[in-house]
Amino acid sequence: METIDRRTYLYTASRVYESSENLLSLEILLEAAGFIRVRKNCIINKYKLRSMMISKNSQIEAVLGNDEYIVVTRSYIAGIKEAFAR
Repeated sequence: METIDRRTYLYTASRVYESSENLLSLEILLEAAGFIRVRKNCIINKYKLRSMMISKNSQIEAVLGNDEYIVVTRSYIAGIKEAFAR
């Protein structure tokens, strides 16, 4: 899920949906289902996270099960680690 130009988009394996909910509301609603924030405008399902790595330009990237790479903001690393500790 991500917000672009004040619009929130939900991605599935085959479709993209637009939501009227803001990202914070969705984060709170879906936290128990394993969704975590990885940057200001993006939430991912931790169960779809395959790995995390440091890229050549020293950015942290999350690799999802569909081989999509998402840049992770360093300020959210602690929250990601905490989510996996639960």
